[in-house]
Amino acid sequence: MFFFRLALTVQPENQSEGESAGEAAAPVLIDSILPGEVTGQKLEGYRLVLLANVSDLAPAALEELEKYVDRGGNLLITLGDRVNPGSYNRWVGSHRLHEGLLPGKLLRLVESADEENPVLEGDSNQTGSIAALNEKHPALAGFSEGKLGTLAGVRIRKRYEVHPGAAEPLMQDTGGIILLMEKTFGQGRVMLFTSAIDRDWSNFPLQPAYLPWLYRIVSYLAQPGSQRANFLGTGQIVKLPASVTELQTLQIFKPDGSAGYQQADPLETGVKTPDTFTDTDQAGLYAVRWAAEPDAAQPQMMFAVNLPHRESQLRPLLPEEVKSLAGPDNPVIFMEDPESAREAVLQARQGYGVWDLLLWAALLVALAEPLLASQLSKRRILRAADALNRRDLLPAANQPAA
Repeated sequence: MFFFRLALTVQPENQSEGESAGEAAAPVLIDSILPGEVTGQKLEGYRLVLLANVSDLAPAALEELEKYVDRGGNLLITLGDRVNPGSYNRWVGSHRLHEGLLPGKLLRLVESADEENPVLEGDSNQTGSIAALNEKHPALAGFSEGKLGTLAGVRIRKRYEVHPGAAEPLMQDTGGIILLMEKTFGQGRVMLFTSAIDRDWSNFPLQPAYLPWLYRIVSYLAQPGSQRANFLGTGQIVKLPASVTELQTLQIFKPDGSAGYQQADPLETGVKTPDTFTDTDQAGLYAVRWAAEPDAAQPQMMFAVNLPHRESQLRPLLPEEVKSLAGPDNPVIFMEDPESAREAVLQARQGYGVWDLLLWAALLVALAEPLLASQLSKRRILRAADALNRRDLLPAANQPAA
């Protein structure tokens, strides 16, 4: 814990003269307790709990820790030589809340060569170097590009291979072993670092990137749940994690001051079911408060809803793009002449008159009827005259010769 505590409690360099070390506010306040002292009262008021190389937890302490995370607390688990894999794996299963606090089962301890005796080139399964990380995760953004430091020099000598289950892998070594993973647990989150947080199993604490990496992890976990959410656009559904151990009624205040309510009932199955808030048509800040404490000084959590990225694009849309956005049920009319806009709008609103079409059809029928009758009469007269001519010729043709 030496490097962990030092990184998070180092005093600022610009401390004024005469100001004692105790008077200068440390970036992070850290309290240490033994695993046997874990109770609900002890955990209350803390945003983040770290389990650093803890061998096991008593059943009562494990249950209190589950309740703490389920109700919005956050947990960072780091491993070490004191960890009992069998005991940790008993934290996982359908008999535990949300399938267990541990993001994945511990399979085996993987060891690499010492820094003084590195492994041969090509033995990538044992090198222990950081090979991949989730660049889109808020806690890790910037490390792949070197903005917050490089992780290329980190060498992990020992780490546990873990079966992630439903947890999200965030960092992996060159052999594909997960080094950092995250799991949602009710209203809170759990992160597991599969190596030691100090230099017992790696040279990570000696690397320049250790301090910003640790700060980003701790800051991310210490934030309220909704503040860790990704970019939200107007009209999107916001998920508010729900606790299964207490009844809660949430009151969401929109940017214009109006309020909406969400309620989550305790679940008997222990499966995480987040509340959803759908009335996000307004851009701005939304404040979430307990309905029982609407006038509290600070909201329980806040989240921002932004206008879609496409709203700020000034590039004209092509006709094909407009038709695609409108869909087949909304025909689009393109006008080159602005003066025809009024006529096009009226036509779109009123449509075509059915009676006009029927009147035109009746007029055409009325005009065509005399012509058709005249043609038919002429044909009848011609047929009648032809028949008379044939009848007059027949007697002359059959008259006997003198």
